[in-house]
Amino acid sequence: MNGDGGEEDELSCLLCVACPRAVRAVPCGHCVACECCSVRHVLSQLKHGELRPRCSHGCGAEIQEMLVMQIGSTSPVVPVYEATSLGRPGALSLRTFLQRLAAEEKQTHAREGAQIAAAEALALLEEAAGARLQLRFFDAVEAGDLTECRNLHAEGASIHACDDQQLSPIHICAQLGHVEVAMWLKSEGAAIDAGANGQVALHFACVHGELPFAKWLVSEGADVNARADNGAMPLHGACQEGHIEVIEWLLEAHQGAILDAADEDGAQPLHAACQEGHLAVVELLCARGANVRATDDDGRGPLHACCVNGHLDVAQRLVELGANADAYDRLGKRPADFAAANGHTEVVEWLEGRAKD
Repeated sequence: MNGDGGEEDELSCLLCVACPRAVRAVPCGHCVACECCSVRHVLSQLKHGELRPRCSHGCGAEIQEMLVMQIGSTSPVVPVYEATSLGRPGALSLRTFLQRLAAEEKQTHAREGAQIAAAEALALLEEAAGARLQLRFFDAVEAGDLTECRNLHAEGASIHACDDQQLSPIHICAQLGHVEVAMWLKSEGAAIDAGANGQVALHFACVHGELPFAKWLVSEGADVNARADNGAMPLHGACQEGHIEVIEWLLEAHQGAILDAADEDGAQPLHAACQEGHLAVVELLCARGANVRATDDDGRGPLHACCVNGHLDVAQRLVELGANADAYDRLGKRPADFAAANGHTEVVEWLEGRAKD
């Protein structure tokens, strides 16, 4: 390297200019680094979970190729890298760059360290490539792109792997209603009764209101009364989110959903509907025989549940249907106490007004 700031300085490694090397790499297309520093940086990023290593020299560009450069025509460079047809230094993929460096014969102690780092970086890069492939597969599942799903699976993407939410592809399909993709997944070995976050696919379909998907699952043998880890059935989720068409379908005689099924806390689907203020669902459940005075394990009824969130219309309808406005739970609290604790003064006033009457 010239000390007067000549042309060679412009091609010096930004990380180790005090120890210039003959072979230079341009990992990002903008910044110059020696191959040893490039490998150390890539390894560091991959160790920190970066699936797409980026240049650390300031530009932040993704490292996709290593362009090997030679400084000075008299530099003692071993011609390991092929030149292009135009006589310029060749552009290598990051994988090829690491493979070649790791495979070279050991020359110095420093060189040996670079080779070991290259081998480790190569292993992590392969792992990252698999993770990127799987992310692309999840994207295709979310988009409902069956062709892309098939192509990525053929490349090695797993139909059983889970995303960062611990959802497998069949559960993602259930949330979004992608029946066609789900049918293909099942044909490839995906199980419709596989669990995710304590629930099966039918729970996800019902809580998201995906009725056609729910119907397909049941036609394939899914249990409408499947229990989640917290004891909830698909009917609980549909009632919580107010998906009345799904609820009506679940309650049809040939489906056999249990109207008064209790979860692990003793809460029934009516509790879930009341807590979220779904009046139409409350009307439907009560018309089908739901008990407005049913209590959970804490002695709280649907009226307690709706008062927590201040749903006055639901509270009024429950009282009309026979709910006890002055019912006490196991701690001696009435529905009005829950409304008051959460600042729902209108509900409190209405309940207290009934007591005065």
